[in-house]
Amino acid sequence: MKKILVVHNKAAGNHNTALLRKTLDRYFNTSEFRYKLHEMNEGDSVEFYVREHVEKGYDMVIAAGGDGTISGVAGGLVGKSVPLGIIPVGTGNMMARELRIPLNVKHSVQIISGSHSIKTIDAMRLNGRTFILTIGVGISSLAVKDLTKKDKSRFGLLAYVGSALKHVVKFRPRSFTLTIDGKTMKIRSPEVSVSNGGIISDMILPKGLDIRIDDGVVDVCYIRAESIRDYPTLLLNFLGRKPTDSSIRCIKAREKITIDAEKKITVQADGEVVGETPITVEVIPSAFRVIVPDYDRV
Repeated sequence: MKKILVVHNKAAGNHNTALLRKTLDRYFNTSEFRYKLHEMNEGDSVEFYVREHVEKGYDMVIAAGGDGTISGVAGGLVGKSVPLGIIPVGTGNMMARELRIPLNVKHSVQIISGSHSIKTIDAMRLNGRTFILTIGVGISSLAVKDLTKKDKSRFGLLAYVGSALKHVVKFRPRSFTLTIDGKTMKIRSPEVSVSNGGIISDMILPKGLDIRIDDGVVDVCYIRAESIRDYPTLLLNFLGRKPTDSSIRCIKAREKITIDAEKKITVQADGEVVGETPITVEVIPSAFRVIVPDYDRV
């Protein structure tokens, strides 16, 4: 019998907790599975809690929440063979979209309990915490900072889009110093991101930026804009679906990235405000294993 730990963030998104419990009982209280449900509280050390239970012999850990919850749970699984299951009940659910995991509670649980594949993916480390998809400084971080729980619950993913558009209009490019695997460069840009997954860029640009979550590297990307006068051309490139290299530059990083700004600015990671510049991001290749749909069957 497999022992399963389910870490649930009931404050994430806008979902039916009773439905989640009913679904877990149906699929994981069986002769094959037994599960323990842990309801997260604000300030919990999720990574420590997960590591502690993995050492006690749990065979699988499931994150039921948004991208922040998934990142916290994944942090406790770095370097472990125990796989991560995802029940996406957050606001943006970008991690689930990246891995083609259904956003429906029942369907995501069916994949975890039934036929599935295992994918080994990379991660990033910042300020002692693990993050998976993106760490952003500039427009994205200010957009995240402005969002309230009410906004996210009411408007979902559109809340992020609306907040970002507001900052595009008024935010001026800033001077940044980037050190990527020991090489330093200075740029002016309204946004610098360290991206491990391509889902966000694919939503904006038709050809994407060839950013993969399992290639052992992350991509340090910045928007090419010296001043606000460059914004009209930048916007036309996005709307007109012009080649990505005319508007964005990406540099592969294998080990470490440092981002500093002329003036301190908020930093966001996986949709959560995590501090201010300067920051140092560590790349963690093949960090943990995650349960994904059996792609050969879909």
